[in-house]
Amino acid sequence: MLFIKFKVIRILLITNNCLPITEMKNRLLTRNLLILTTLMIVLFNYPLLGMFNKIKWVEKVPTAFFYLFGVWFVSVILLIFIIYHWKR
Repeated sequence: MLFIKFKVIRILLITNNCLPITEMKNRLLTRNLLILTTLMIVLFNYPLLGMFNKIKWVEKVPTAFFYLFGVWFVSVILLIFIIYHWKR
């Protein structure tokens, strides 16, 4: 009886790990997009924005603009990379 239970559990573990390629790619895409979304929420939240919300100017442009557009630009590049890598 005990042997049959272990065999059933083994079969279940083997069948759950054998996902089709498309489903595995979809899970990876979802995971990567969730990581990127969480990162963007953290980077656009107050504590980090507050660090750059000082009255400092670089070439007549506030540093907060450099931070906002820099983070936005990096997020777009990462999004393009994730989608391109997923389609391959």
